[in-house]
Amino acid sequence: LPVDKKEKCKELKIPKGKKIVMTMAELIPRKNVSATINAFAAAENEDAVLLICGRGKELKKLRELSKELGIKDKVIFAGYRTDILEICKIADIFLFTSYQEGLPVAIMQAMAAGLPIIASDIRGNRDLLAPDKDSKSEDYLVPVDDIQGFTNKLNYLLKKEKECEKLGEVNKANCRKYFDIELVHDRMTEIYEEMLGSKES
Repeated sequence: LPVDKKEKCKELKIPKGKKIVMTMAELIPRKNVSATINAFAAAENEDAVLLICGRGKELKKLRELSKELGIKDKVIFAGYRTDILEICKIADIFLFTSYQEGLPVAIMQAMAAGLPIIASDIRGNRDLLAPDKDSKSEDYLVPVDDIQGFTNKLNYLLKKEKECEKLGEVNKANCRKYFDIELVHDRMTEIYEEMLGSKES
């Protein structure tokens, strides 16, 4: 469904004309949201805001970090949201710096929405963003503790609108090609049939 970007930005208190760098995570140490804030603070963020969706015990600490870094007015803590897909549709870049993941739903949702994604190079993120050797998205996987690496990629995408569009299309296509629910269902059926067949024999 289409989203009224103007209305959604107004609801989230996002200033008009700003690029939206988005992340979505529980605010706990494992999700490493402090790295997202540090990378954004070091980036050329004059025309951008950082939108953080999620709640957790590190909220106060992360608010204080934003203040210390002088970007308090550029960071929006949106809390727990039930309209993530709508927010993904109005965002420009998805930044995800988690230390550890299984198969992150946040990345899947950003891919499905056609967002360009910069993410930590860990299991789970890599499985989704680089499902084959030729995936362009692999170029946007960054070592988890490399704040400058995240900043460099962010600076590049903030300036390159066409690159963002291309990368977003790659992510959306990969999501459909490898992780569509029907494909997953069919593969799970094959696995169960193989297991049941081996038991019977």
